[in-house]
Amino acid sequence: MRLVPSDNDPSDRLTGHAVVEIHVREPITGKTISHLVLRLASDCAVMPCMEPSSLGTQEAGTDSSTVCGPVAGRIASEGTPLAHAVDAWLEYLRSRRKKPRSVASFRQVVSKAMGECGWSSPADVTFAAVTSWMGAQAWKGSTYNRNLSCFRSLCRHMKRSGVISLDPLELVERAEDDGGEGARPATVDEASRIILHAWVRDQADRRCKGNRALYWLCLFSHASRVTEPSLWKRRHLVLDHPVPHVIWEPEINKGRKRRDCALAPEIVEQLRLHLAAVDRDLAAAGLAPAGPNDPVFPVVPSKGTFLADRDAAGIAAEDYRGRRFSTHSARKYFATVLGSTASEKMVDFLMRHSGRVEHRYYIPPLEEQASALSALPRLWPASGRGDGNAQPKPPARGPRHDSSPDDLTNRGDMAEDGGGTHEGLHENPSRVSSPGSAPCPRECQRRWSIAESGTMIGELMRAVGQGRLEHAEDELSPAAVCRRKSAFV
Repeated sequence: MRLVPSDNDPSDRLTGHAVVEIHVREPITGKTISHLVLRLASDCAVMPCMEPSSLGTQEAGTDSSTVCGPVAGRIASEGTPLAHAVDAWLEYLRSRRKKPRSVASFRQVVSKAMGECGWSSPADVTFAAVTSWMGAQAWKGSTYNRNLSCFRSLCRHMKRSGVISLDPLELVERAEDDGGEGARPATVDEASRIILHAWVRDQADRRCKGNRALYWLCLFSHASRVTEPSLWKRRHLVLDHPVPHVIWEPEINKGRKRRDCALAPEIVEQLRLHLAAVDRDLAAAGLAPAGPNDPVFPVVPSKGTFLADRDAAGIAAEDYRGRRFSTHSARKYFATVLGSTASEKMVDFLMRHSGRVEHRYYIPPLEEQASALSALPRLWPASGRGDGNAQPKPPARGPRHDSSPDDLTNRGDMAEDGGGTHEGLHENPSRVSSPGSAPCPRECQRRWSIAESGTMIGELMRAVGQGRLEHAEDELSPAAVCRRKSAFV
């Protein structure tokens, strides 16, 4: 905004009156979005409702070279009583060490309601006004209750500070539907399959950057949330300690407290190989060596990539109860599998839950943590262990011995759905499919374990080493599994 003489009205040139010319520009490009001209009724340089400002200077976020003429001022809003009450409430939350992101979220919710409903006074925040506005939002029960706690906190603060005499939301009720069951826990087979598929893609597809198979392994075997491994710096990993562990500093831990958690043995092995590979890439590119503040995962896979790997691995998006298979299924896998061998306090500690009061005071030594984690099943593909350069041995031909790895067969009289039930061989030979016949039923495709087959991994490794990605993907398909089973029978 600038004050300029008027060239449009001859009377302005004679009397010396001026106009206020308002330019609304984009902050980055400086492109004029709107141009308004207001004629001043007197010779005053600044309008009564305006005050001197640095508008148009670099401090205001624009380039001062794009503004010609002296700045007249800015229209200053004094703020409403409710806005002052909200500011005092947010400052109170900060003084109580409320998380900055929570304070920002609270401000966003209240500001949205104030703008849409036109609230300007604390008296406008009534029971009917708040519940009506929240009821109009397309929120699930859990989201409704979370935002309701925001308004209840505001009303309690206004009552305590004397802004209002009664709390209008004192008797408000929470939503009955507090969300569904959420994601379902992954099984050992599903965790192995999604990691195997990601590993094959990482090895064979040059378009794949980073190490998403290891990233998924951190979700399953270290109970990490989907964004947490991306926050790891090299200083957070202590791999040369007698008990390798992660230092969850307050800035990367959801609980905002430091916690040292041991790593599962196979994660330690793969992290060392991963960091060595990153260092080799940096050296080959002529870049400086990585430092303690460099990320462990320079390339971070997205949540969408996880879901794509889930679908490609043949894992159902929902189970028969409608529970989703999402990235949170990894944490639930960790709690379910480890909970069968370790105490509840140990599981809560390794998952970095706040838990009950007695759990908060439980700090097991790293050695005990490592002992508990040793019971977790290995998820990394067997042929992918080691330096990654050795070619796998061809799968054994001929009779199978007890010490050989599982192959894609019916495993004697064991049922396809696991070791819980048994079924005999088909009495009618005509029912046995030939290698070229149609795939077996979908139930067989869904339940058959790919990751446990040493034969399949060996052939996949040969296909990857020869650059035949299409063949590797074909071998991962459920139809290929069924063909192998039919050929065996």
